[in-house]
Amino acid sequence: MKSILLTSVFSLLLVFGARAQSTAPKPTLRPAGNGRVSATSTNKNVTVTYGQPSLNGKKPFGVGAGEGAVKYGSLWQTGANGPTEITFARGVLFDNRRVKPGKYTLYTIPGSSDWVVMLNTKSGFTNYDLAKPTNVVAVKRRSVVATTAADKLMISPTDSALYIMWGENMVMIPMK
Repeated sequence: MKSILLTSVFSLLLVFGARAQSTAPKPTLRPAGNGRVSATSTNKNVTVTYGQPSLNGKKPFGVGAGEGAVKYGSLWQTGANGPTEITFARGVLFDNRRVKPGKYTLYTIPGSSDWVVMLNTKSGFTNYDLAKPTNVVAVKRRSVVATTAADKLMISPTDSALYIMWGENMVMIPMK
C-alpha cells in the first residue's frame, strides 16, 4: 500500500515537474533513522534528509493555533524530529542563485499563497536566528494546489527541481 501511495505522489510530482524538465526522474526514499527519511536525486548531486510528519486528518497549515500543523507566516524547520538537511555534492543554481557544494539546513516560512524557502549554514532549529545573516539563499515561491493530497510530508529532489509537498500544498524550486 505504501509503495502504491509513494508511486502516486511521485507521479504527481512528475506531472508538475514536466514544466521544468520533460522527464523528471523519481527520487528514492529510504529510511535515515530516528523517524527520518532520505531522498536523493537521480544524478546523486542532491540529498535531502528529513523527518516525515503525517497529517492524520489535520490540515497542514493554518492561520491560528489549532487550525493547522504549521501556522502560516511562522518559521518551520520543514519536517519533524530535527532539522531538514540538504546536501549538494556539486554547486547548484537554486532558483538561479548560486549555492556552493556542502550541507545546509532547509527552513521555510509557508504562506497561504507564497512560501519563503531558505538554505542556512547553521544546523539545528534552535540555532536559527532571523537577525543573523546565516542564510545562504532565501527565495520566494508560489504554492500550488496539488491534485492529489499527501498525508506525509514529501521533499523530493530531482535533477532540475526541489519539490516540497504536504496536504494539497506544493512548492517547486528550480535547480540547475
